[in-house]
Amino acid sequence: MTALASKLAEAVRARQVVTPAEGELPDSLAAAEAVQDAMVAQTIGRIGAWKLGATVKSVREGFGLPRGFFGVLPAERVLPSGAAPKAEDLPQAGVESEIAFRFGRDLDPRGAPWSAEDVRAAIVSVHPSIEVPQTRFAGLGVHGAFGLIADNGASGLGVVGEGVADWTPEELMELEASVAFDGVVAASGPGSLVEGGPFGATVAFVALANARGYTIEAGQYVMTGSCTGCLQPPRPGEVVASFGRFGTVKLQLPA
Repeated sequence: MTALASKLAEAVRARQVVTPAEGELPDSLAAAEAVQDAMVAQTIGRIGAWKLGATVKSVREGFGLPRGFFGVLPAERVLPSGAAPKAEDLPQAGVESEIAFRFGRDLDPRGAPWSAEDVRAAIVSVHPSIEVPQTRFAGLGVHGAFGLIADNGASGLGVVGEGVADWTPEELMELEASVAFDGVVAASGPGSLVEGGPFGATVAFVALANARGYTIEAGQYVMTGSCTGCLQPPRPGEVVASFGRFGTVKLQLPA
């Protein structure tokens, strides 16, 4: 598993495609997360955001996973609304519209999981966001769920809009998100599509991340999973995700 983590880390640095050797792919969730942790240790400096994966029940069940997973985004891969990444930074172009939370205090590993009240108190704002998944393999999901998790959860980049300080978990369950490509709405969906809602998924994530030794730090974002599915927009073009009173976030895709 260490060899695969090193290959994936080198692929991040060199922008290469990894072809796993026979028997090299993880065969369990625990093994996949061990590869991910080793890859993250080699490639991620300052963490800018965490992206949650398989937070939609149908996606999780399709992967055959008992729970969701997460990926780690370095600070330089978390961009402001209106960002226009270079084509070489986006070999794949799928986009997901997600509610993101920004944390104002650290939540580090401790003897007992942080309560929902603790997590709520640590969040300072809710943000509209767009996730752009990326893989170091030949294609997204070609090696199944365990391969995707080993590949740092197919983390690519995140685009985050302005935040709103006043919110409730119930309101986020009820909101309707939409995503438009070049001004034409392509999909819409509710916050309740995320299992437990965006906040419930975040509470579960904090416990999982802490159990693996990670600290969620002040200033970091947690992107909670797509309300509209993973969509393939035209390139070049503009992607706009809208979240009602929580605002909009824009991404300019290259050709």
